[in-house]
Order: sequence, then C-alpha cells, then structure tokens
Amino acid sequence: MSHFLHSFLSIRKKDTNTAAKLNIEDAATTATDALTLRKSVFEEGFLGQLHKPGENPQLHSHLRHSHLAATGGAVQTRFPPEPNGYLHIGHSKAIFVNFGYAAHHGGKCYLRYDDTNPEAEEERYFESILEIVRWLGYEPWKVTYSSDYFDELYDLAVELIKRDKAYVCHCTRVYFPIAPFPLLKPLRGNHQSRSRREARASQSLHPPFSTYL
Repeated sequence: MSHFLHSFLSIRKKDTNTAAKLNIEDAATTATDALTLRKSVFEEGFLGQLHKPGENPQLHSHLRHSHLAATGGAVQTRFPPEPNGYLHIGHSKAIFVNFGYAAHHGGKCYLRYDDTNPEAEEERYFESILEIVRWLGYEPWKVTYSSDYFDELYDLAVELIKRDKAYVCHCTRVYFPIAPFPLLKPLRGNHQSRSRREARASQSLHPPFSTYL
C-alpha cells in the first residue's frame, strides 16, 4: 500500500511540475505575442500614414532624386523653437514627434533655433531649450540657426517673387486687426491680370517694399 501511495504521489508531483512548467511557457508565449502585436505610436494613426522617404509626390522626378541623394534616403526631421521664451507643455509633443519619429525610423533630427526676432531672444532661452530636449531623452543630430541662412532665404524669396509664387504684403500693422478678410484679400495678392502681377512683382522687389522681405 505504501509503495502504491508513494508511486501515486510521485506521479502527481511530476504532473504538477509539468503543468506549472507549461503554464510558465504559456505565459511567456502570451507576453511575447503581446509585445509582437503592440505597435509603436509612430506606426499608427496619422504618424503611421506619413510617406516614407521618396514616396512624396514631386512636380519633377529630379527633385526627388536630388532630395534622396542629399538625405541618403533616411528620415530627417527638425524641431524649430523660437528662443524668445521658455518651452511650454505643447512643445513636449513637438519634441516627442520630431525626435521620436526620426529615431523610430533610424533617421536624424535637427534642433533648429528659429532666431528671427533678436530683440526678444536671450542666451538663457537657447540653453533652456537644449536642456529640455536632453531631459526628455533626445540628442539633436545638429544644432542650427535660422539666422545663418538669412541671405539664402532672402535670395529664395526674391526668386519666388520673380516666378509669381510670392509677394510682399503691403498691409500695415494698423490695418490688419480691423480689416475683414474680404478687404484684405485683394491687398494680399488676389488673382490679377498679368500686368498687375508684373507690377506687383516690381513693387515687391524694389524699395521700400524689399525691406520687408
């Protein structure tokens, strides 16, 4: 009897150990499947629908080729804060999306200071912005400044005006807050005849209007 009981208990113990082992394996498999099925925020919603490098439509194929040649086909993003104040909670989303999206796709993200208002900018804001980016766990691939490209941006603006793709708005600061949009639209470059457009381009490219480019 004792021999039979001993054998029975040994079998039960073996079955219990086997069941426990199977339960652990099942739990591990379930956890692995859950991790496999879990998607990154950059794979869902509008972020998941963003085009991959080279997939965005271009007017001319050579533009796409030159772009891919410059980027190496990698994702490149930028976070462009204005260094005229401290960052607020909304900036944290921009930091996460810009730096996180690039990191998720093995790309690069610039920190580009949009230093276009020197009167309001201070060194403490520059330092604070970089500190916050690093505190959130990101490191800029490069740190650049809009002011370094002012001459180039000016030349591009002139070229756009010559192509009738841009113009200098002649509205004054006093006029903007009080004028309804229907009155502003003609002043801001509504559809005009060729002669009017050429006149507008001439006005935009010559003093005193060129000083506002």
